[in-house]
Amino acid sequence: MELRDLLFVPDRFFRENNNISGLAIPVLLVGIVGVLSAISAYFVTQVTIQAILPALPSGTSQYMTIAMSFAVIGGMLGAYILWLVATVVFFGLSALFKGSGDLRKGFEYIGYGFLPQIFGGVINLYLYYEFATTVNIPRITDPTLINEVTRSLMSNQYIALATLVGILFLLWSANLWIFGLKYARNLETRDAAICVIVPVGIYVLYTVFSTGILGGLFA
Repeated sequence: MELRDLLFVPDRFFRENNNISGLAIPVLLVGIVGVLSAISAYFVTQVTIQAILPALPSGTSQYMTIAMSFAVIGGMLGAYILWLVATVVFFGLSALFKGSGDLRKGFEYIGYGFLPQIFGGVINLYLYYEFATTVNIPRITDPTLINEVTRSLMSNQYIALATLVGILFLLWSANLWIFGLKYARNLETRDAAICVIVPVGIYVLYTVFSTGILGGLFA
């Protein structure tokens, strides 16, 4: 099993390893993505808390620790939730093209497709660290300014660049998912591509417009 083929020649990887079975490696790959996301979430949440804490009522600081924990846990679980949702959506769409193959195999092959996001997660970890250590953190005292300050922090160039990196490596994963779905569900390449590109494309467009990434990059 050549992971280099998985990254650069996914069609050959899934074709030559079409009998691979077991979720251990996919679980590990997705778990690594989750750990990287959790650490990144810690950096971002830490900055946000430092900015808004002075504007919050006294006695609420203890809840900030809980908020930090939720952010970290959410980053970790988010990768597994994405794995679940992506597999189910791809599996459901593939039924429109009369795909055949069990859901377990779909989970396995889609899980392998998370490999590129490990590299993206490492890059983003560096970007979020730079954000947390270089950003000028405003310490607001007016609660009405919390949303404005939070939006300002999230439009930071490091955040925007991290979002762009996340999109690029997601698209790389999508390329792997196309061929994973092709062999997991016995589809034509074109049909598998439609099943993957449509939902991933919608997600990417939503991310671009909802985060204002373009404005953050060129601010």
